Amino acid sequence: QQRVLATVHLAKRTVWSLAEAAQQRQFETDIARLRAAGAEVEERELPTDFERGHGMLRTIMHYEGAHALQGVQLGQRAKLSAALNRLIDDGLALPEPEYRAALDGQLQLQAALARFLRQVDAIITPPAPGEAPATLDNTGDPAFCTLWTLCGVPALAIPTGLGPRGLPLGLQIVGAAREDARTLAVAQWCAGRLRFAVARTPTIQMPKATARRRKIATPGAWNSSCNVMPRTIRMPSASPVITRVGASSP
Repeated sequence: QQRVLATVHLAKRTVWSLAEAAQQRQFETDIARLRAAGAEVEERELPTDFERGHGMLRTIMHYEGAHALQGVQLGQRAKLSAALNRLIDDGLALPEPEYRAALDGQLQLQAALARFLRQVDAIITPPAPGEAPATLDNTGDPAFCTLWTLCGVPALAIPTGLGPRGLPLGLQIVGAAREDARTLAVAQWCAGRLRFAVARTPTIQMPKATARRRKIATPGAWNSSCNVMPRTIRMPSASPVITRVGASSP
């Protein structure tokens, strides 16, 4: 059966420029391979209101995080990192009406995304700007996940290739709210057609202080552990529509 995949232009207006060249090429390659496997990849527009989504999530996270941690900061400010103190300070400075407005906007975007996903089986987008960071200083830029976190919908990434440092690049599959099983089924279908396999050992730099305490999975173990699509899940009879959010996958 033909699979329908949709791509969203919004990402290219907002976060597409954050994707590294290798990730952009991998995304286009993945789309070409899915089309060759019988998928119909459609480019679609998310409403322009979604361009405000990143700001909404930032407001909600900062306001709620600051009020949750305010007591800790009052007694332990000197023990908190500068970044965390800054987040709490910024959150406490946010007016409550601004926070309430962000919550209202979140509900509106959730409803808009639900309507959009009725037309397709899923959205596909890059999961991150590129390979994982070379060190453990941070976990990377979450921009390609922001909208899906804000809307509370299931999203998962599957590895589809390797970047310049030998670390995985991937494809993100986003489904409708409470449609986890269907989203996993679409991801399973995509993974079966893209057939990623680790060909060489990734190079990971570990800080000396933590290298002894952390375990790094071997490529084989990593690949098998990330293949999380349950074998018991079968594709629905209806053709899955994957929305390629190549332009709108924050």
